[in-house]
Parts: sequence; C-alpha cells; structure tokens
Amino acid sequence: MVMCWAHVRRCLDNKLCLINDKNERHEVISDIEKLQICNSTDSFQLASELFLKKYEKHEDFIRYLKSEWLTAHSRCVNVIKRENTFRERLVLSRFLVGAIEMVSKWSRDRDEKQPNAILFVNEPTITLNKWTKSYHFAKSPKTIL
Repeated sequence: MVMCWAHVRRCLDNKLCLINDKNERHEVISDIEKLQICNSTDSFQLASELFLKKYEKHEDFIRYLKSEWLTAHSRCVNVIKRENTFRERLVLSRFLVGAIEMVSKWSRDRDEKQPNAILFVNEPTITLNKWTKSYHFAKSPKTIL
C-alpha cells in the first residue's frame, strides 16, 4: 500500500500525544520526516532501526509506528520515487506515461493468477484486543466532546 505523506503525517500527529514532552514530539516528527526522504529501501531500513532505538522509551508510540507504518508498508517504501520518477520533476506527458506504466505493473503484480501475487486486503483485520477495547469504550459512561 502506498500512502500519501500528508495522510501519514496527520495520522502520526494524532498519535504523538503519546509522547508527553513537546520538544521531544517536535524532534520525533523531524526524524520521521528525515525517514521519509530515504532514497533506498536499505537506507530506510537502517534509518528506521536507528529511529526505533533512539525512541524506544516511548513504547506505545513505537508500537503504533511499527505496526501501522514500518512493518505494514515496508514493501512499498519509496517504490514510486525509486522505480518511476527517480526523485525528479517530470513534465506532464512523461508523468502520465510513467503513471500508466506503474499502474500496469502493479496490476500484473496483483493478478491472483500470478505466482507470488501481491493481494489486496478487502477487509480490515481487527484483533480481539481492539474489539474488546471498543466494546468496553462503547459501554463506558464517558462521552466525547
């Protein structure tokens, strides 16, 4: 799955409340923005490991980051930039050709008839833990403003 950086940033901003120190939150975002510009999977993996080590004391945030972003999207990190644009601005005609090639390749990669097909997930996987927490939240007298 390829995510828009603005979407990723909004989701991360919502979870940064798990880090109490405001200055450290800014430092975390700064480091995450540096992760985003890694130009290869290898450099991203190495930088991710260093990031996780640096902020390991923030267990809840790190757990969220690993499960939702680092592990879940590791196969797609910078694929568009690496394989299609090479991090350069393209004129519209070249961009459209590249977009068509990219969608065509991804369609072939996800063809269920192909060996080692990359299948789309049609339904979200909700863990028992999340169901339980949701149930207890729904039953609690707390209200949301």
